Amino acid sequence: MAKFPHEFTMKKYNLIETDLNEDSYDALQDFEKYLSHLQDLKGKAGDAWTMNQEQQKKINRLSRAICLEIEYMVEEAPEEEKANTKPEEVEVLKEAPQPEAREHDASDSPFNIFGF
Repeated sequence: MAKFPHEFTMKKYNLIETDLNEDSYDALQDFEKYLSHLQDLKGKAGDAWTMNQEQQKKINRLSRAICLEIEYMVEEAPEEEKANTKPEEVEVLKEAPQPEAREHDASDSPFNIFGF
């Protein structure tokens, strides 16, 4: 059986099918569905059947789509975690004790410096 680009990418990141996010999993399902279709064609036509160029292009395109989704998933995961922590940090800052309001004295005015 031939090796496809997404198989190398999954091996590179030590991923299995259950590790994939929804988009990657959907792309993998599309690939497997088309591969199953090609295997059915081969089963009906016999061993003499070979993929034509359009079928080869499509199966490679589907495999590369999985690669892109995996790369996006791996590269964006840390940024999404950072994005998820920012609102919590903002809430913590809002809960921080606020300085007590004090009464304004005439001596607190910045105009006192200039003698106004």
